[in-house]
Amino acid sequence: MILTWYGHACFKIVGSQSDASLIIDPFEPSIGLKLPRFSADILIETKDTPEYANREAVKGTRVQKPFLIANPGEYEVGGVCVTAVLAEKKQKNKKGSPDRTLLVSVRLDDLTVCHLSDIDRPLDERELDALGRIDILLLPVGGGSTLDGVLATEVLNQIEPRIVIPMQYALSGLKTTSAGVEGFLKEYGIKNPEKMDKLKIQKRDLPSEETRVTLLDPA
Repeated sequence: MILTWYGHACFKIVGSQSDASLIIDPFEPSIGLKLPRFSADILIETKDTPEYANREAVKGTRVQKPFLIANPGEYEVGGVCVTAVLAEKKQKNKKGSPDRTLLVSVRLDDLTVCHLSDIDRPLDERELDALGRIDILLLPVGGGSTLDGVLATEVLNQIEPRIVIPMQYALSGLKTTSAGVEGFLKEYGIKNPEKMDKLKIQKRDLPSEETRVTLLDPA
């Protein structure tokens, strides 16, 4: 599996044991960052807002459009298994109604990746059970409308993945009101996190006991 981060909540995941590829949460340019043009078999949108939904940035790998997942449910597409769980946030939306998001787990290459969108609270038992055992956790840590360092650490300890990749924190040019990743690293007690351009991993490469924090440079 190859996992690439493009800033904010946007990731591309490509299988190494198959040709399957997927994009999660491509954003609009209005947030201050730029995306390349993507080709993918599956497009996942965890929210229908400019920060998470830019369908025009993603075309299909063949003639057909990418298979869109934007609602809760269980899906199997080209050997990729996806579980999308609807979660209500603690914060309200601009209209004062409950804000909702999708929590997503993706099974590919015998690995399970979980993307927590912009959740802003610890998970409940229903959500934890639905997401299942997680190998790689994509965890928002920048605060604002999502988890801050303290809450992100609490959620991390709930899930206990083998690898955690922080996301949704302050980057140069990003217009969202997010703090840097340093608060989370301090809260979790990490002084020298692993850093890389992209994560290339197989099942046998997972840490056997501890949770490893990996910082990805936005592509």
